[in-house]
Amino acid sequence: MSGKEPTHMTQHVESVHQEVITPLPGERHRNGGNRLQGFRRFATVTSLTGTAMSAAFGLTGCGHTPGQVEAASTDPVEIARPSVTPESREQQIAAIEIKTGMSAQELATTFVDSRLNDWRNNGADEQIAYDRLDANLSWDSYVPKRAAENAELYAGALFIPDYKNNPQLVDAVGRIQLNNENIINGYLGTSGKNNDPSVNLEPLHTDAKASNITEVKNSDGSRTLDFVVTYTNNADKNKFAGRMPTTAQDDFTVTFVGVGGTERVSAISYEHINQ
Repeated sequence: MSGKEPTHMTQHVESVHQEVITPLPGERHRNGGNRLQGFRRFATVTSLTGTAMSAAFGLTGCGHTPGQVEAASTDPVEIARPSVTPESREQQIAAIEIKTGMSAQELATTFVDSRLNDWRNNGADEQIAYDRLDANLSWDSYVPKRAAENAELYAGALFIPDYKNNPQLVDAVGRIQLNNENIINGYLGTSGKNNDPSVNLEPLHTDAKASNITEVKNSDGSRTLDFVVTYTNNADKNKFAGRMPTTAQDDFTVTFVGVGGTERVSAISYEHINQ
């Protein structure tokens, strides 16, 4: 697995530039990182160059300029409100958990193609307009709150129960949370009645798929999977065309342990694959 290099990417509101940053020992989420230092994100902030990480389980997160998302977001008056049956937290967690007994191929694809994709994109749909109204919050307040709630839910179902005592796992969860927040903002910024349909042909959508999956069974009963994650998005069909890549790849190493009949992440690391 040669030619891999952790990178940061920074984005101004109207322009993108890249820079390679060497991580400092002991750095953590929002001030850097440790083993996961190389995750990338995008951010757009009025008159500032925001540094964010968009490839934390996906490369297409993008921040928003305060005040713009409100105007660009989906207007609930114009769409039929979907019927949603509330689920208890226990039901939600049970639906996200990954049962033991899967092959390495099944486990990796379920973890990446299904669960992480659902987590990263949770809230990037028309339903969020109603959820925000129900919460009675501004977009600037609601989107980060939603991403934090998603992180609690998904991490509670996919990571070991005491993950909050493990700095590496806390860092990973924080990065996925930020990626989710950025993807929601990207969706809001490319959907809704106030967007120019000649520019935003499709709202921002992201995807990730696992491939090249190998497994090592450890003496303690855990299993370590190594796989390539390929990220894609439709930035070429909206206002992000030319401002973010539409594909990228990372190599992941993830250790799973069995907890109560479910597979839980106990360790995770990655390297960016230069293309």
